[in-house]
Amino acid sequence: MPRWVIAALLLVPMTAAADGWMSFQGQTGLITVPDAGLLEAEEVVMHANNDFVSEGRDLDRASNYVLGYAPLPFVELSGRVLTNYNANGRRTRNDLSGNIKLRPLDTEYLDFAVGLQDFAGDAQQVEARYAVATGHLGPLDVTLGYGDGPDRLTSEFGGLAWNIGNWGRVVADYDGEFVRAGLGARYQFSDRGMVALSTKLYSEDDREDFAAGLSLRFAFGKSPAPISGPVQHASPAPAPAAASEAPSASPLTADQASRVADQLAAAGLSDVSVGRDEEARVIVQFENRRFLHNHLDGYQVVRDVLRRTGLQPEGWALFEQRNGVPRSAVLLDENANARRIAWGSDDPAGVDWLAESASPAIGAELRLEPVLDSATATDFGVFDYDVALQSSLRLMFGSGLSAHVAGLVEGARSDSYRDGGAFAGRQQDSGLDEAFAQWTHRPVSSYLGQLSLGIQRIGQDDHSVIDYEALLHSPTGRHQVHAHLARYQNEDVSGLEAQDLAIGSYRFWWWEQDLSLSFSYGQFFGEDRGGRVILRRYIGDVIVGLFYLRDEDDQQFGGLSVSLPLTPRVGMKPWNGVTVTGQPRWQYSTGTVIDGPGNRNVLRPDFLVEPTQNYNLRRDFLDSDRALPGHMRQHWRDRVGADEVWEVAQPGR
Repeated sequence: MPRWVIAALLLVPMTAAADGWMSFQGQTGLITVPDAGLLEAEEVVMHANNDFVSEGRDLDRASNYVLGYAPLPFVELSGRVLTNYNANGRRTRNDLSGNIKLRPLDTEYLDFAVGLQDFAGDAQQVEARYAVATGHLGPLDVTLGYGDGPDRLTSEFGGLAWNIGNWGRVVADYDGEFVRAGLGARYQFSDRGMVALSTKLYSEDDREDFAAGLSLRFAFGKSPAPISGPVQHASPAPAPAAASEAPSASPLTADQASRVADQLAAAGLSDVSVGRDEEARVIVQFENRRFLHNHLDGYQVVRDVLRRTGLQPEGWALFEQRNGVPRSAVLLDENANARRIAWGSDDPAGVDWLAESASPAIGAELRLEPVLDSATATDFGVFDYDVALQSSLRLMFGSGLSAHVAGLVEGARSDSYRDGGAFAGRQQDSGLDEAFAQWTHRPVSSYLGQLSLGIQRIGQDDHSVIDYEALLHSPTGRHQVHAHLARYQNEDVSGLEAQDLAIGSYRFWWWEQDLSLSFSYGQFFGEDRGGRVILRRYIGDVIVGLFYLRDEDDQQFGGLSVSLPLTPRVGMKPWNGVTVTGQPRWQYSTGTVIDGPGNRNVLRPDFLVEPTQNYNLRRDFLDSDRALPGHMRQHWRDRVGADEVWEVAQPGR
């Protein structure tokens, strides 16, 4: 090696390699080949570039859109939409592919990973299987790998990357046929966000031109800042105790209870009741309709208010309700630190209720949210869409009784969704979307049920619906059994027989990794039989899911879903029992056919559909399966207060 090269190596600071550079092929890597790096855990990246690999075709331009996600420190998942055009402007390829990379070895000096590109579907066009290792020599990364094709990476590949701090790099790679080189730069604009620019400046294949890619990376999962504004109140601070006196517990008086109830109501909580039990504990019962990103935010507000009162009871017991139905309960010690979390129960026995906030007998909620139907990477376009605005009005009568009506106002849609287009049958037209009367009940702490009667638009037709959901939980909520029974009668097409739905599910929660896995099987809407598997990763208030469906004819479908709050974390303070909010758990999903009928890549938006109401048990009442003792215990410290939770109580304790 020339002496000047050795000298340059010694002069450059020994900077650790930085994971997360996106290659132009939809996975972390160099330019066109993967390396053994991954996105960081709980990180999401959106990437776009204009690169193409010629593959002997007369291509003129291309676009690649990539969404990547790392659910665990050793797993990276990504989806890619690849579109190619020839010199005549004709689209020659429009492909949606899924990629996965696993890294079993991650050390300071050497990483090793295996991966698949375009690993499933009936229209696989850029499929590749590979193994790759990356060594770290100060600022220099050396990558060597071998691929088994069949479409890409059909032999040995590799490359070099010279990292300049954490903000830039010089990179060259070889994909088994051609050498390419480029530069990269990136900038971290916040503790959660980073933007990166990648370029291809040189290629041995003279049919390829300059290419550039832009990435936006976001780190989820960090604890949000405490809610402080809503709990401010004008009550004077308690007088400090004399130095020789230690605070002692004393029975709660009616005036003190009234003051606590008023302060909680001033913070925006509803249906507040305050009392004391035989053990001199203060009992607080409340409902949270204002802080909807996470139900634990309501507990944070209650705890902060209680700590400001200056009271010194033997302890505090908090009971949260949802429309008069018990949801969860928390026992605090005399310093308002959590000591036990359990399922909600009916009014605690032996409580002397001393005060309650003045709340209307009927609560009302107006909810606004966008509704998106889309088709990605089809023969008709890269991304076709139909967006509508849904408004829902819900009346809550207490004791689990409620009624709601939801309507749609049509908005923007692409040409393929317009009349005469390929997806005209999926238009979201203005009008009634659903109207239901519901009864949610909890006869015992481990059982939840919901009966729904009403009308619902499914597809383009209105159906009268009788629907019942039942949930049975283990003491912590780690195990859940779910049954969903429904009957649908089409009201727009006469002469059709009623259709029955019967689905059974089991869900397992892995608290420590914020992962849940559910298995379902049964008769779905349209009386199609099949099974479904959903893996969900909970990242703060964002939920990312992977789903796989298979019917009795072995047709298969899979994809990605995301759920996030589309409403302010501190919502509107209830006014005479009325609140206006966005959707606390907005959902969107996209997928692809893995094995279609007759091995054809046929779009089937009605494949194994399970209709649900806007207000259902798992998404609304259980806060997307987070209002569970085990999940609350796991996140109490980072979400509510910096104190440990000692135990999760058994039902009925």
